[in-house]
Amino acid sequence: MLAVGLALSWVLSFDSHGQVAGPPLIVTQPVDQTAPSGGVAAFTVVVAPSQTPLGYQWRFNGTNISGATDGAYTISNVQYTNEGTYNVRVSNAAGSTNSSNARLTVINTPLHFVSAGWATNGFKTRLEGPVASQYVLLTSTNLRDWIPIATNAATTGSADFIDPRGTNGMRFYRGKVQ
Repeated sequence: MLAVGLALSWVLSFDSHGQVAGPPLIVTQPVDQTAPSGGVAAFTVVVAPSQTPLGYQWRFNGTNISGATDGAYTISNVQYTNEGTYNVRVSNAAGSTNSSNARLTVINTPLHFVSAGWATNGFKTRLEGPVASQYVLLTSTNLRDWIPIATNAATTGSADFIDPRGTNGMRFYRGKVQ
């Protein structure tokens, strides 16, 4: 008869505070984000107490992001080129751990009218849509020939327009992103 034995051994080391010393343990992974074009996306990671100091390196589609070396990574003015996967490598003196991937999806906010009405100085309207764009308000009297009457910056995703000639007869309006 042949006897087979299996022995398992665990080697744990402890730091000077009695904590298990080893590579960082990620307890909260970064989560998927959906952001409008021109909006903000923020990724975070939470690490269990471990040996310090901790180092962080965020990556986009597997490539290190220059300067992204904190426990959080924020993208302001999100663009379609930012769409993809993000993860972070957390390291300490004992090793490193990679987070799971989090996907950023960028959506387009369509341009639309949110208010319209008569004011003492003409027809007043507000357009909302993509952030950090130029909006053009066009007018027509026959729905065939469109004339731009104003272009406004929409740094926050909305822009107000006034057409002083809007009180004279029938006029139609439409907006476009420039």
